[in-house]
Amino acid sequence: MGNSKGECRFCNKIATQICSLCWEDYCDKCIEAHECGEDYVMPIVNSPRTGVCGYFGPLEE
Repeated sequence: MGNSKGECRFCNKIATQICSLCWEDYCDKCIEAHECGEDYVMPIVNSPRTGVCGYFGPLEE
């Protein structure tokens, strides 16, 4: 599920988004060109439930 370093698959910057279809990590810029489409994009949050059943993190931080 994504890479273990928390880096964007393409540019190696800090990943902030994950594709729930292919489980690759991306930065905000590179996710825009990702081929799976925006329907599968989710933010990376500090939770073991990230990507499970549409979990997007807490409502407030």
